[in-house]
Amino acid sequence: MSTGEDVLIILPVRNTVLFPGVVLPVAISGRLALAAAQEAVRTQRRVGLLLQTDADLEEANPDALHRVGTCASIVRFITAPDGSHHLICQGEERFTVLDFVSREPFLVARIDRHKDMAALDKEIEARGLNLREKALEAVQLLPQAPGELTNAIRSIESIPALADTIAGFMDLKPSDKQEILATFDLKARLDRVLTLLGRRIEVLKVSRQIDEKTREAFDDRQKEAVLRERLRDCLPYAVAHGVRVLAGTDIVGTIAQEIALLAGHGLTVTQAIAAAGSRARDFLGIHPSGDIVTYDGDPREDPGVLARPAAVVVRGVRVR
Repeated sequence: MSTGEDVLIILPVRNTVLFPGVVLPVAISGRLALAAAQEAVRTQRRVGLLLQTDADLEEANPDALHRVGTCASIVRFITAPDGSHHLICQGEERFTVLDFVSREPFLVARIDRHKDMAALDKEIEARGLNLREKALEAVQLLPQAPGELTNAIRSIESIPALADTIAGFMDLKPSDKQEILATFDLKARLDRVLTLLGRRIEVLKVSRQIDEKTREAFDDRQKEAVLRERLRDCLPYAVAHGVRVLAGTDIVGTIAQEIALLAGHGLTVTQAIAAAGSRARDFLGIHPSGDIVTYDGDPREDPGVLARPAAVVVRGVRVR
């Protein structure tokens, strides 16, 4: 098998789009993906991440993969206590698949690498300046945003890198991120990121206005009533359109109360528990550490038992 620069080991991924310059945890799912990751680690080669067109497929053949992806170096290979595998990858550059030269024991493709133009005209520079200003505005609207995020945005000099970084960290559907990744024309890519970021800023502004108007005016019971009304109106629509729902706010008190609230307004109990557990963990890039919480009851039948843990084990030591 050729190891030339135009041939790349392909790693199919289900719900992750990695952008150049971004470091991201990637879940390995399926036989082909695991074999590809192990070979790349063993030979210290880069991989090409390609998003599946159908996230539900256990094994994605070449016809079920997008043709534009990201070359990435593997920073670390992690096997979790539950047996699942993850990679920490750093994106390097875009590529387009020309054809697949091998399908077993893992996918290998011949690719065409894409590099952004070095010389930028005034229109692109103006868009880059606008994007940086909007990104800083969005950070200021985020609750409890770390100061390091502002410094990171200010420190990125490359306009293509700025667009990719912002696109990578915006809460977008994988299909939207894939569309941005596959947009080679820098001007069009900047326009798309600016549009999506502008929408996000408007949502954050409305959210802040609502919070400011209601935070002091309502007591806890009224706050929960308002939240229930919002959830009843918005959550089913959000779930139907693929929005990732996570639990962890403090607007209704405890996580157990929030899970019960979500379970009654558009999510099943199992989905609500996952929103506070595995989905939140995966979104934050936190890998399972072996911590255990047990209950005298089934939370799927009565979410209220989540407020009454029977035992808590942290890193192998029982603390309750």
